[in-house]
Amino acid sequence: MKGWQRALLCALFCALFCALACADDPRSPVGPAASAPLCGEEGPLRLLALADDERFRGARDLSRIAGRYYITVELEGEAQTFDYPTRTYSVGLCGEDPQVVGENLHGAPFTLRPWPEVPVACRTPENRLGYSCELVALDPTGGAPPTVVLPLPEYSDPWAIIVDDGVMLRESYADAIDQGLTFHAYADGPTPTFAAGLDLGLPEPTIRDFALRGDELFAITTDALELYHLTLPELSATLVAEDAAQVAANATHVLYVSGSAAVLRERATGIETVISDCSSGYPEVDARFAHVDCANDGGGAIVDLASSANLTYAPGRRAVRSLADGRWLLETDETGALVDVSSGAENPLELTLKYQRYWIEPDALLALDDYGSLLREPFDGGPLEALAARASGDFLRLSDGRVVTDVPLVDGTTALVVVDRGSLDERLIDTEVVLYTDGVTDNPAVPSVETTPSSARALDPDVLAYQVIDGERSGLYLIDLSAGSR
Repeated sequence: MKGWQRALLCALFCALFCALACADDPRSPVGPAASAPLCGEEGPLRLLALADDERFRGARDLSRIAGRYYITVELEGEAQTFDYPTRTYSVGLCGEDPQVVGENLHGAPFTLRPWPEVPVACRTPENRLGYSCELVALDPTGGAPPTVVLPLPEYSDPWAIIVDDGVMLRESYADAIDQGLTFHAYADGPTPTFAAGLDLGLPEPTIRDFALRGDELFAITTDALELYHLTLPELSATLVAEDAAQVAANATHVLYVSGSAAVLRERATGIETVISDCSSGYPEVDARFAHVDCANDGGGAIVDLASSANLTYAPGRRAVRSLADGRWLLETDETGALVDVSSGAENPLELTLKYQRYWIEPDALLALDDYGSLLREPFDGGPLEALAARASGDFLRLSDGRVVTDVPLVDGTTALVVVDRGSLDERLIDTEVVLYTDGVTDNPAVPSVETTPSSARALDPDVLAYQVIDGERSGLYLIDLSAGSR
């Protein structure tokens, strides 16, 4: 074989190898993404200029309170023991009047029920553990420093749980099982104010598990394993059961795991039913179902609270979640099936639940295949649909079903694109994007506070926030993609 023939053969082989091995071969978007005006401006709106070492972390760091956005960023390169320090900005809805309103806050500010327009946040004081929560009220103008409204106890580093009538300070101890709860009720006042802390008043000072719902608390003592029901803010306690380890509850039922079984108790009658022989597990109760995934034994059980139908599943299976039609998605060795709790009938899914690269919508399963394509399988048995030829695990879905994802470009940089449904054409939103969010989070908690803010959605539907790191362009941007809906 001549030299030029060997060179040509080598070139052809390399081209074929790349085509086969690089299924996500970078390509260029077909054009710009259509967007609706924001604040009278076409295209993306830079909400806040940021330095390259200020890193926005997503939905938990963005909130909207009383006509202003609050944005918390990490300050990279200044690491402390448990976390990077943070800086929190307040800015008008069109990016006007940016102000620094706090340092070392955990996530974005939120609100408390009696004071819906006062931004509050958790702050870690100097020389305290990184997850501890000192509750502070913020001045939206940045003119005054944060005001401490609920200080930390002198010798502990708890986090905060916001409930209907006040705040629970939760302290975990060295063994990570024992924990203490102290309740601080809201007090009257124009700004956040709290009454003195109250212990739960149980026979033991610590508990091993608890469940909060509205104005009531279920708590299990550490040593005696006694399950108590307490009302808030009175903290009057009633013994519910003995030999309990984990607990969950709704308005009508309590599900607890003892040393030998998972027990479902009707709150009105006190009637108890063993639903599984779990020795430990993870109980959950919602308005329709009670279910427990067994920890050490594997398997578990699901109970339809209306019909009392009980579906048990074998070790090696895991209950993922219930669907709107009453069926449950169960996972087994990377395969999934939709199971009817009453009849036990199963419908296997075609998509595999591989590497945890799947997402569940109310009516369909979404999964990334081995080549990075995003596929959708309807739960009604309809055909598979490709939503994107390539997508990352951070993709978002717009209200019309289109996908927003980050993708590599030919020049090696990363772009944010929106993918047309059907054609799968990619349309460019921006380049040098390091993070993006639709402002929605299933759990609006930040690391040291559990709360349900007045609004868990900081952005309007189809409006995205994303951070660009690109010299003078660096900052946090907003874009309204509703104009591209079809």
